[in-house]
Amino acid sequence: MVAYSFNRQFAAPIESGRKRQTIRAPRRRHASIGEQLQLYTGMRTKACRLIRDDVVCVSLGEVRFDLRALADLPEPGSARDLGRLLAEQRIPLEVNGIPIESAADQDAFAADDGFEGWRLGKTLLSPFEAMVNFWMVSHGAGLFTGVLIRWEQAR
Repeated sequence: MVAYSFNRQFAAPIESGRKRQTIRAPRRRHASIGEQLQLYTGMRTKACRLIRDDVVCVSLGEVRFDLRALADLPEPGSARDLGRLLAEQRIPLEVNGIPIESAADQDAFAADDGFEGWRLGKTLLSPFEAMVNFWMVSHGAGLFTGVLIRWEQAR
């Protein structure tokens, strides 16, 4: 059994089943297909809480997410600048070497990762834009290659 910890904002989407995947940096051991997962928030803190332990890994893949084009963004969380840059610049996202290019497919991918459209200041962000904003604030503008772990309710 493998345990994963999540930011608090993802607890409700995980509980409801809207969030069905996670993107993780490579490490020595990730879940195997068919393995039961324990999903937590606040692991290694006093606020640790089990979100779900009734899901199993159904697929693993490689994900590449390239935010280097956003390196000149004046400040993470600047929705107006983020919206302008996303309109001008395609953000490369690949799963298992297959580009996810259409806005609808990018939004569906972001929704599976627990993101919804939300308002940042006066700007309404799509699910993919919300994911890009979260990633920029959390990880900065760079090329990320990692593991995509998808799960379903155990039978």
